[in-house]
Amino acid sequence: MKFIAYVGILLNILNLHGSAENSGNSDFQNTQLLTSNQNESSNSGTQIVWKILVLDEFCRDIISTLLKVSDLRENGITVHMMLDSPRSRIPDVPAIYLVQPTSKNVQKICEDMLHDLYDMYYLNWASSISRLLMEELAVSTVASKTSHQISQIYDKYIDFICPEENMFSLGIKDSYIKTHDPKISDEDNQIFIDRIITSLFSILCTLKTVPLIFAAKGGAAEIIANRLNNKIRDHVLHNKNHLLSDPNGEGWVSNASNDPTSRPSIILLDRDFDIGAMLSHSWTYQALIHDVLDMNLNRINVEINDNGVTKKKTYDLDIKDEFWSKLASLPFPEAAVFIDEVSTSFKKEADEMTRIGGVGSLDDMQD
Repeated sequence: MKFIAYVGILLNILNLHGSAENSGNSDFQNTQLLTSNQNESSNSGTQIVWKILVLDEFCRDIISTLLKVSDLRENGITVHMMLDSPRSRIPDVPAIYLVQPTSKNVQKICEDMLHDLYDMYYLNWASSISRLLMEELAVSTVASKTSHQISQIYDKYIDFICPEENMFSLGIKDSYIKTHDPKISDEDNQIFIDRIITSLFSILCTLKTVPLIFAAKGGAAEIIANRLNNKIRDHVLHNKNHLLSDPNGEGWVSNASNDPTSRPSIILLDRDFDIGAMLSHSWTYQALIHDVLDMNLNRINVEINDNGVTKKKTYDLDIKDEFWSKLASLPFPEAAVFIDEVSTSFKKEADEMTRIGGVGSLDDMQD
């Protein structure tokens, strides 16, 4: 997974896509640019543009998986709220919307504009918004005389969750049940398949690649593979500067893209092909944490006993944490040895610090 590009897209959104002259930069370049801008701003005292971030449920999971509240603050987000929650009017403050392109979300945004909740509106769709929904947005905002408040509209193609490098999830709950439920209606089944195709296409847009597609025959995987192939073909044929190419040469698409050996492969399988994979997995530290503790979206909830009262404490799994990055993929026996070594080293450093400070423990030390 082109992880840096995915994070770069999120940073672009939070920073209103940078200035106009930098709009042609790749996501990786914009990530570097934004980091540079933040450092320059902190050094020069340049005023940060403070903004509101409004999310739907799925896009909240996208953001919370990778960015902490402190990361949002560093990028000028004062508060983040859910689209469906009651929100008070905050005048003279721009609002960034990151939501899925659904009729419900479009209607909710139009209501916000009608009630003049914010100053300017920066709309970011997790995937491509349909022409029908764009017309619905246009008709509603023109009727309410609020269309001039829309400053930006972007299709971001981030309709998937990327918790770490080389790993992604479509974030579709109960997907196995939906593909095997005989009572599911044709309409619901079509919506489900469309969602999968949209998310897979978003992944390919992030990777900047046109892959070779392989699928098992005679099931849902074959249907999805054929429709994904058609979507890619239509997009490439009808768009000169299509999203699957990278003008900066950072993706897999190049002059040699016609050579099958230069292209990655995407393999689509029905879960029944290897149903045991849902129940068994490698004996790694990360898998152990996931099985034993309440782990979801790079966050762990642990129950602790506080003076006889059971409380839940939350820990974030930071992908930048050197300790976690080293342990996650290790077999558990090796991880146990590594933890013991790190713990012993920490105790030695703590004893040395307390000896120098003349206190009994680290808790007794004051800043």
